[in-house]
Amino acid sequence: PLARLGELPESVQFHTEEDRLMIEVTQASRSRLGAAGGPPEAPEDRDLVLRLHESAINNYAGAMLGGATASETEPGQTAKFDVELPDWMKRVSEERETGNADGDATVEEEPFESYSLTLHRNRPLTVEFVEAQVKLTIHIARLTSGGDEFTNWDVTGTFTPELKEGGVVLHREGELVVFPTGFDTEGGQLSSRQVAVRSNLTKVLNDRSSKGRGFPLTMEFPVLEPTGELSKVGPLELSDFTSSNGWLTLAWNRR
Repeated sequence: PLARLGELPESVQFHTEEDRLMIEVTQASRSRLGAAGGPPEAPEDRDLVLRLHESAINNYAGAMLGGATASETEPGQTAKFDVELPDWMKRVSEERETGNADGDATVEEEPFESYSLTLHRNRPLTVEFVEAQVKLTIHIARLTSGGDEFTNWDVTGTFTPELKEGGVVLHREGELVVFPTGFDTEGGQLSSRQVAVRSNLTKVLNDRSSKGRGFPLTMEFPVLEPTGELSKVGPLELSDFTSSNGWLTLAWNRR
């Protein structure tokens, strides 16, 4: 898929040491942001380690989801995208309809309202790896919900990780935070119209999220289970999840 989009990483490097294989991939270009410095030290005595900078995800998302539209036009329908999603994105999209990772959310019956959300072309979504948490921001170019329409808004959720059953569950903390795209959250001031629109949009998005639709309450990533020739390795259980200064470090050990 990346090759078809002209987004195949230009730098993919492999090298071996006495007891390990190292792979480094750069998902960036001259026009995109990258890491300001090198990755943190890798934890010792782990079977598999991944160190990922937030810019890699943001650049990848720009390639795969830039300008994409998700819509729900019929009752009971999961959101449909007008672009081809990678398999892991499809799985997360389908699982978020349960409302949470444990599947105990209750979806109330209510009149159906059609829904359409178009992401910004150059910056559809971004993640931030901050101290012990992950921030996810959806950059909305246009959103229609029932008779309401919103343009150019950013919606952010902050997630705290929980290691669970060999994988990790990201739990959202509190309600979604909504601001106009490009708004200075430190010193900016909203107009009276923006305050009214923000209040309405925040209610729409949090209501949908609480019913297991739209922005997820939780995101679950299960234990890694290699397949094919690598199945003899057995399951790999997550032992480390460290988020700080723009970097995410994950480490697994064989069960």
